[in-house]
Amino acid sequence: AEYAVRIPQKSNLINHTSMTADRKGHPYIATFYQSKADEKTQFKVIYKSSDVWNTATISDRKTPILLDGFGTRSIPVSRPQILHNHQTNMLQVVYRDEEYGNRARLPSAQLGTLKDWKTITLADQSLARWEPSFDTEPWRSKQQLHLYFQTVRQGQGEKAVEGPSSTMVQILQVIIH
Repeated sequence: AEYAVRIPQKSNLINHTSMTADRKGHPYIATFYQSKADEKTQFKVIYKSSDVWNTATISDRKTPILLDGFGTRSIPVSRPQILHNHQTNMLQVVYRDEEYGNRARLPSAQLGTLKDWKTITLADQSLARWEPSFDTEPWRSKQQLHLYFQTVRQGQGEKAVEGPSSTMVQILQVIIH
């Protein structure tokens, strides 16, 4: 079997990745883990170029992420969602990060220059422990990103968290140029 990246145990690899492909079928994988070169766990995009697997670090996190323990973890970042915009030929990754007030972040890079990522914050509101989710039909048919926003609370190790039992649901339509 072919390996894209060999990631050692105890590297804080999340148990979920997101994948997309460009028009030529080249795969792109979004995940996070702490490589030997990283001081802290970072978001990564893994991709194949000229028959060689490469890794681009797309964040510059300063605080640790610890995935050790049991039960549901209340971690300071979400799992990433990766998208390929066929109109702009860009990759975008959506995630939430506690370092930025639990706001949704969107790093983007043009295919061919995946070492040069520009990141924006999508909305000026804390989403607590939100995990990115988007409407796939507008994305597939029109390359329109409609994110499902809802503040989510989650305790560590199955513990309850104080706060309202329900929160407002919103759809954020992201305009990408």
